[in-house]
Amino acid sequence: MSGVPTAFGRDLAKEWNIGARCYFHKFGRWYHVPLSFPVAYCDPKGYVLFGTEKELNACSKIKIGVHLHVKGGVSALPSYKQMR
Repeated sequence: MSGVPTAFGRDLAKEWNIGARCYFHKFGRWYHVPLSFPVAYCDPKGYVLFGTEKELNACSKIKIGVHLHVKGGVSALPSYKQMR
């Protein structure tokens, strides 16, 4: 542990008024595969929102297996919204 406090996805969804189920990873690279949409993937400074499974699957920087991996982190995605 780094000793740096981290937020949970549900806390950021409320704070940033995202309106979707949110998943959080402090480095923005590893997440659970979503069970429903819309879904947002957050890091400490912002998030990316996917309205449908088709949008998520169309993102070339995302690889879905047992878990979801974002190459370069969510902040590298074009639709990333910086909040802090």
